[in-house]
Amino acid sequence: MSVKIFHGVRFKNKDIRSLLDDFIQEKQNYVQTVHQYFVNMILKIEDLKSKFESFDRGMRTIHNLKDMTLYYFEASFVIFPFEDKFYGIPFFYGDHFPKMKYLKYDEFGYWDNTDKPDNISDDEWQERYRVWSAVLIGEGKDGIPANNGFTFQIFDEYDFNPVYVYDKVYKFINK
Repeated sequence: MSVKIFHGVRFKNKDIRSLLDDFIQEKQNYVQTVHQYFVNMILKIEDLKSKFESFDRGMRTIHNLKDMTLYYFEASFVIFPFEDKFYGIPFFYGDHFPKMKYLKYDEFGYWDNTDKPDNISDDEWQERYRVWSAVLIGEGKDGIPANNGFTFQIFDEYDFNPVYVYDKVYKFINK
């Protein structure tokens, strides 16, 4: 089986408690960032005051925007404890994983369909292959990250609070 983990990471945390604490902090920060993005996006709407003349109209405006854009912000990691380290694969929309403020990790990707990057030694490249093969395609593994690690959801649609966004916009309009 081929191995292609383009965005793999090796976390710098030495224990699961510190890794979980970093993920919780990251989630709180990311959720706040997404909410602020929505507030800023709504404040740019023409004729904003009429769209928020009632709670119902304001909530409809927020939900319409949410339905069109929220999936752009979904982000999660599948985490693999292996030997004395933690490895992860991020899942996100687009080509670039959003900047993480609290998670501490090094890039640890591996792929076997092209040459290794010039800045990685042969020994390091072999170590990456060993790790990803062991956690994903070793004995009893099926190659599917979610079936072989545990997932931490940084943001999904259930983290979005439209009432929070409404409240921020309403206060701005009526100040």
